[in-house]
Amino acid sequence: MPKLLAIRLSALGDVILCTPLLRWWKQHAPKAEVMLITGQAQAHLLQYDPNIDEILVYQKENLPTLRREIQKFAPDLIADFQKNTKSQSLYSGLPVLSRKLHKQNLKKWRMVHGPKPNSPCRHVVQRMADVYSGFPVQDDGKGVRLYLPPSPPAWAAEIPPNFLAIALGSAHATKAISIKLAQDLVKTNPDQAIVLLGGAAEQSKGEQVKKTAPDRVLNFCGRASLLETAWLVKHAGHIISGDTAVMHMAAAFNKPMDVVWSSTIPDFGMEPYYGSQQDFPVRYRQVQHLSCRPCSKLGFKACPKGHFKCMEQITAWNVQDKCNEGFSRPVSIV
Repeated sequence: MPKLLAIRLSALGDVILCTPLLRWWKQHAPKAEVMLITGQAQAHLLQYDPNIDEILVYQKENLPTLRREIQKFAPDLIADFQKNTKSQSLYSGLPVLSRKLHKQNLKKWRMVHGPKPNSPCRHVVQRMADVYSGFPVQDDGKGVRLYLPPSPPAWAAEIPPNFLAIALGSAHATKAISIKLAQDLVKTNPDQAIVLLGGAAEQSKGEQVKKTAPDRVLNFCGRASLLETAWLVKHAGHIISGDTAVMHMAAAFNKPMDVVWSSTIPDFGMEPYYGSQQDFPVRYRQVQHLSCRPCSKLGFKACPKGHFKCMEQITAWNVQDKCNEGFSRPVSIV
């Protein structure tokens, strides 16, 4: 019974992108055991995934305990999908086969600072799959997945059908949809009920957007937990998100989506991953040919140039425009 230890400590979107890798291991050997080491928030989001037998929460002060748990588990493979000093400290020196994600950081650095490479980074899911070399693990083409608790949230009856979800948050401000663009999206979609998604940090931002049309905008920023946010994404008719975890949640439920790429770019290899056997019902909204874009592979607290043109030059649109139907690959239309 082959055992897999997967390590991905952060961030939320990156951990969602690990889910097909864990499923593929289970498909290769249905009685296999899968252990995941990740952060507290990520553990909460993945707690119902049937492809994970045990989740350990990473805390630096518990490193000796985690190392003992790894030795007790005795994995056949340690898949380090994080590849940093924290992840490597968990298994360094242990007599276990370990393989690491190839991050392509030099290529990303060139995309930011030049000279520009001639090709994009391979998608991170494809690079993570490289750790399975020598194991008979196959890509099922079904993309990322999230699993929800059996009962809906207590407030589920408040949610209108076929609503438009707009994600306002991001760990890095230059990847988050601006208040102005969100307000314009509310105005440009006058027939849509709209639910705003985000954490407690976006609650005030959501209130400002809600004022645009208080009768049809619901602000769930700071109100919904991560699993409840995933529930909202699953039941939305359409998603608008920046390069954030909600983008990957939407792919997990095969939702149609518009992605606003501001300070980062799809060529970094972190696009939504629907899988090779499914359509890609996604439009990319991005300002092409800005010399300062991308400015970082992660994002900043504020635009380094002070103008934030990569967001400010994006014009709002109506999501009922059907020009995205039938696409099987990303379509960039700004």
